[in-house]
Amino acid sequence: MRGTSPSPQDRGPPLEISAAIDPYVALSGREILQGDNSGVLRLPRVSARGVCNNLDANLSLVYCSSDQDRVIAEQDEQLAELEGTVHSLNDMSNAMSEEISLHNDMLDDLNARASNVQGSVTHNRRRLSEVLTRHNNCGLWCLIILLVVTLVSLLTITK
Repeated sequence: MRGTSPSPQDRGPPLEISAAIDPYVALSGREILQGDNSGVLRLPRVSARGVCNNLDANLSLVYCSSDQDRVIAEQDEQLAELEGTVHSLNDMSNAMSEEISLHNDMLDDLNARASNVQGSVTHNRRRLSEVLTRHNNCGLWCLIILLVVTLVSLLTITK
């Protein structure tokens, strides 16, 4: 865990074992000397957990933050930003989904109304054609009756 002091089990292997694993430990004291005037030789060794271990002259292990911890912290910040962006995208996609559902419902209602209007137009067209047919037939019947009356009256007058 970051931010807490590691337990002795987490500190990694002793110097003899880690020298074969870590190239920094295999260097001589002169190559590693930091020149910090503290009188302590520090041998940096990065463990698998990303914690920088230093071996001082008293052979006690001191833990410090390493570049890996800094990189992990930067990645955590970037992941937090990414998480915020993903949550924003999720909220936007949910809002878009609700809006699309609303529009689908409105389109379904419009489609049903259009079907009703189409049915009404078809029904009214049939009725209009019937009225026109009746009107034309009525005029013809009136004309036929008028002609029959005229014919009968002409026949009666001529006899």
